[in-house]
Amino acid sequence: MIRPRNSDHGALDCGGTSYPGCVSYGTQGCIPPPCSTTASGCNTPPPPGAPYGGGGGGGGGKGAAAAAPKNVAPSKTQQVLNAIFNKPWALSWIIPVVGAPVVAGLGPAGDLEWDPNSHTACAGIGIGASAGHNAAVGPLTNGKTFTGQTYQSGAKDILAGWSLSGGYNTPALIGVQGMINGSGAAWGPSVGVPGVSIASTYSACVTF
Repeated sequence: MIRPRNSDHGALDCGGTSYPGCVSYGTQGCIPPPCSTTASGCNTPPPPGAPYGGGGGGGGGKGAAAAAPKNVAPSKTQQVLNAIFNKPWALSWIIPVVGAPVVAGLGPAGDLEWDPNSHTACAGIGIGASAGHNAAVGPLTNGKTFTGQTYQSGAKDILAGWSLSGGYNTPALIGVQGMINGSGAAWGPSVGVPGVSIASTYSACVTF
């Protein structure tokens, strides 16, 4: 007979069965020897894969091996989201003051970047030219370093210092953007004002 749950450690006391000294955590039943320890009153959980007996009244039933946890592969949607949100993001802008103000021409430019892998934030200022494309944002999903590092480990160096950047957005507001400096190049999709732009900026970065 299986004794009631032991109030000291929340386990089943199996001393009244044919498996004396074996204590099973939870409600799986009594564990036939060898237990994780066979000392009377043990409260150490059994090793992974130990069989659980389900019997009582002096004879335990044949136990089944504990099932190992299964690794569940992420869905396609989750894979796409991971590919987007685990990459650096860039926001760029240009304010044309020479030419057709606010629409097209030459003027101050700036950018903001965030790299979630290195927890690095960057902000840049410079000069740029645009034809309608004066604001855009998107992930830099692809990249290549010139230093032999992987893109993931070297992305923060691409975001920092002097860089040349540019982008193009269609009338549907979607497009591409990219940047390049002495450390490497990065590019990816963008959403923003239709048109085309190019800018040269210097970015300072802080790692949190």
